[in-house]
Amino acid sequence: MLQYLIRHLGIDTSTAARICQRQESEVREILSQMERQYSHIERGGTDRGTYWTMRSDLRRDLAADSVPELDARIDWETAKTRILSVLKQRAEHKEPGPAHGSLS
Repeated sequence: MLQYLIRHLGIDTSTAARICQRQESEVREILSQMERQYSHIERGGTDRGTYWTMRSDLRRDLAADSVPELDARIDWETAKTRILSVLKQRAEHKEPGPAHGSLS
């Protein structure tokens, strides 16, 4: 997972499960442990919108001099997960979301 996070901006539970060939519940616990005990990664989002990112200083230390994928656009599923997470957090705090039609 750390190799994946060196090359990508984030990972969600289903992607991590697929990469590790484990159940999502197992991977969720592994990711939580990496966050709590080792501080390798940071959690974003909530519930099903949860994703993890590698600490920027750790990525910088582990990455080769130039990893072009770091500057690449994030994949569609990661983008959807992040957007839905932000909208859910805004709704929970009764904050306004984007105005109708402003995302086009």
